[in-house]
Amino acid sequence: MPINAATGTSCTINLLPLPPPTTSSSSSTDQIPAKIPCEEYKHETTTNPTTGAIQETVTIESQQACPFEILIDIKPTAYSTLTANSSSRSSKIKPQDYVIHRILDGISAGYQKLSKTKSHRLVHMTKTSSRDKLSFRSFQFAPITLVDPDDYETPNQGSRNPTDTICEDEEVIKSLGTIQVDVIRADLVHRLRKPAKNRAAPAPSTNQMKFSERSKKARLLNTAGLSDTFPSNGPPRPMKWHIKKQDPKPFLQFVFKYKPRAILEDEGTIARDPSHADQINQNIEDDDQDAHESDRKPSLKRIKSEATIANDHQIRQKKKQKIIDLTGADDSD
Repeated sequence: MPINAATGTSCTINLLPLPPPTTSSSSSTDQIPAKIPCEEYKHETTTNPTTGAIQETVTIESQQACPFEILIDIKPTAYSTLTANSSSRSSKIKPQDYVIHRILDGISAGYQKLSKTKSHRLVHMTKTSSRDKLSFRSFQFAPITLVDPDDYETPNQGSRNPTDTICEDEEVIKSLGTIQVDVIRADLVHRLRKPAKNRAAPAPSTNQMKFSERSKKARLLNTAGLSDTFPSNGPPRPMKWHIKKQDPKPFLQFVFKYKPRAILEDEGTIARDPSHADQINQNIEDDDQDAHESDRKPSLKRIKSEATIANDHQIRQKKKQKIIDLTGADDSD
């Protein structure tokens, strides 16, 4: 997992296999299959020139269809540790509240509020909830939908349903293949939850959009988006954390660049699977053999037509002898 050395903050993405189907014989003790951390490559630490935030970037292998969680481990003193001067570090170290912003393929996937009063440091994020907390959508990898742009409308043609058009948002297209986690300093206050106001339908995520097959991003094969909407298991809690104020920009960012295995192999990021390479070579050999056999067929046909009756008789005799030898094997025992 990428770790920010200055603060000890870490973040990782775990794949969450679907639970087994529920049956009448299943019990409440049944466990969901173990989480699988994504393999990470090319970890680098930089400074974001736009936000000034410390940015931890890694590359991971993407999946075609799989739910996932974002797991972050952050200390309440992370901001103070990162910004305090070495000469007066002890006097400036103090806990802070944080807002964690999740961004999937350039589209906001909600916020997680983390109070400095909470004793636990691990934050598991698997979904984004509606404002009234009555429904949610889970994080998931899903196949990308590529279409011929000549067959679909563009947004400026007035289509009411954005999923019926090809995405032309340059920011979204540029961000395809990226999961970003922003950590923002904030002041939170705990108070009663207010009734949520009516809101427009949730915006589609990239797995619900269509993209041009001519795009350079077509090779990504999949997206990081959100599932369909599901009802929550119970009513929301009466109290909630509200954002009193927050910094305009994050001080720490984690960026996961996901790519399919084929691209990682082509780039040399990971070693090519020997069994996969053997299969490719075998397919090439089979194709060459088929082509060779196709070239030989006309010659064989001509030779056969020119063969004498005596030769045909010899061939039939040889075949007959071969059959006899096989069926009579081991009779001497």
